[in-house]
Amino acid sequence: MAPANTLIDRSLRIAILGALLAFHGLVVVPMTFNAVRSGEKMAEPLPPDERGALVGRTLFSVRENYVIPEKTPLVEAALRRRATDGTYDELGEGRDLAHSISEDMQVAASDRELQLEYLPLPVAGETPPGTVRDIEPVESWPQSWLTGAQRAMGDGGVWNVQILEGNIGFLQILKFDHFYNARDKYASAMEKLKDTRAIIIDFGLNVGGWPEAANTFATYFYDQRMHLGDIYYRKDNLTVQNWTDDQPIGPRYGSKRPVYILTTRNTHGTAEALAYAMQKTGRATIVGGPTMGSAHLADRFPLSEHFQAWVPVARAIDATTGGNWQDRGVRPDVECLRCDPKNIAHNLALQGKTKL
Repeated sequence: MAPANTLIDRSLRIAILGALLAFHGLVVVPMTFNAVRSGEKMAEPLPPDERGALVGRTLFSVRENYVIPEKTPLVEAALRRRATDGTYDELGEGRDLAHSISEDMQVAASDRELQLEYLPLPVAGETPPGTVRDIEPVESWPQSWLTGAQRAMGDGGVWNVQILEGNIGFLQILKFDHFYNARDKYASAMEKLKDTRAIIIDFGLNVGGWPEAANTFATYFYDQRMHLGDIYYRKDNLTVQNWTDDQPIGPRYGSKRPVYILTTRNTHGTAEALAYAMQKTGRATIVGGPTMGSAHLADRFPLSEHFQAWVPVARAIDATTGGNWQDRGVRPDVECLRCDPKNIAHNLALQGKTKL
């Protein structure tokens, strides 16, 4: 299994793209990335025997690795049924086949992280089914794309720090950068906001990131060390706990003053985890819309030179509820779908309320 930072990199790449699109007013929808870059040629249509082998390899990767094993029979039944009734025989192009199999898996398991990806360019070298190949490092991304993403993400993920009317703090975080990069930025922001009456934290475009950074940030809002949640890895039967730090850098904001967290459909991954944990521990009021609903970490399993499966291998577990927000998202305490959640939260903070 790939290391956790590899899994996070994959989620970040997809989520950063979504945040950038949302930042420019474009709608973000779940999808499988099978686009052909300029100058690439499509592979030949898949022969019937290779289609059957692909279904078998896909099912093998799901059966051996999916974090919710009780759902694997549902996925297997769905794909076998579609293969038997000839649905996949009608799909000659690799991208169409990958899209159809992805949809069937996602519906069967109610998990959009299950995907079969088509690769227009063949993968070099032989890779046995179920073997993880490392994702290319961030340094290999196109520089123009990376520069734009870095600019949009802000300094260590901290994008905007303000003191609003009525001495209400406002802090916008667009990602949870590695905590070595982020902790001093958090300290600087919280130093500026330390004397405010309440604080509004904007996760509306937060693409997630490193759990360690979220733990460090959450430390400011609790009076003592707090168990926020766990990540369970099925393959190794391993549970990794997430706790706040013993002490923050600088003074604590503490547990008495109100905290409001803004969320949207573009709030992703680690940001969802922290919003959910602070909501369920009674530390924050969530204002805005339901989040993306991504509580699973998917890993990559090359199946052939043109196909690879993405299979969730780990899932988040909240320390308070024992559940998570997969698919349904974190539900806001104060829903605000066609209004400005920042203004709503500001008005609530001025009145010292947690409800409209």
